[in-house]
Amino acid sequence: MKNLSGLVFDSIMSGIDDIVVVCDIDNRIEFVNSAFERATGQAQEHVLAQTPDFYDYEQNQIKLSNLLSEVNSAGIWQGPLWLNMKTAQAEVYLAKVQLLRDIKQQAQHYVYILQRSKNKTNEPLKQSQYDPLTGLPNRLLFQDRTQQAIIAANREGKSVAVLLFGLD
Repeated sequence: MKNLSGLVFDSIMSGIDDIVVVCDIDNRIEFVNSAFERATGQAQEHVLAQTPDFYDYEQNQIKLSNLLSEVNSAGIWQGPLWLNMKTAQAEVYLAKVQLLRDIKQQAQHYVYILQRSKNKTNEPLKQSQYDPLTGLPNRLLFQDRTQQAIIAANREGKSVAVLLFGLD
């Protein structure tokens, strides 16, 4: 019989609409919730110990290896991800990927929380690029625009200058 914490965990995971995927440190799936099963059409027993295959490599601006590197260094990554779901078409989700550490601060698991936008257009992209409280652009949007400026400058044989200052 499951212990109380296991029962509570199962109850919470089955009641949320967001997709939750828990992977080990080698990015192999250890748990998916029922929202994952509904969205992908894949049962948990079929995806356990596999790497997430729902990541759309063609449409995402960040490679999965780079995303995990950022999670390993910062502890968290947030942004839009294009995912291949049961519809056979890639869909954009607002993703939060977090690194869980044990009591000795050793990396143990990656937790993917994937939120589907109610507005199917670019709402997850907007949510990931602007602070929800102030509405101001955030670091993700800054990095994207800086990268675009560098690419454009390289193409035209020009330079780019960036000036950063803190408001603290």
